[in-house]
Amino acid sequence: GKFCNAGLWSISQHPNFFGNLLLWSGIFIMNADALVDHVASDADLWTKVLSYKRVAIALVGPWFMWNLFSGQANGTITNTVALAEAKYGDDPLFQKYVQQVPKIIPNPFLRNN
Repeated sequence: GKFCNAGLWSISQHPNFFGNLLLWSGIFIMNADALVDHVASDADLWTKVLSYKRVAIALVGPWFMWNLFSGQANGTITNTVALAEAKYGDDPLFQKYVQQVPKIIPNPFLRNN
């Protein structure tokens, strides 16, 4: 088989990872206000800081996903990079693709010819 470099894969090596990150980050953003414990405006600084504790805890999700997907895309968690290199490494188009196309965050201005 041939490696996929058409459609979304022409601007990102892992567009599915990016989509997943967008989804969960969007869910976080939409719910961030509900996670804040609203306190009186004359509350002390420490109380105001602690009112954001649930926001900080909720940020762990997107942060964890980013680290997981980055590790997979870079080959530090799984051997998928080595497997792809073994399968397609002799193809000069694949080598160009790996060098030019971003791993996760798409570059919509990239033209992969």
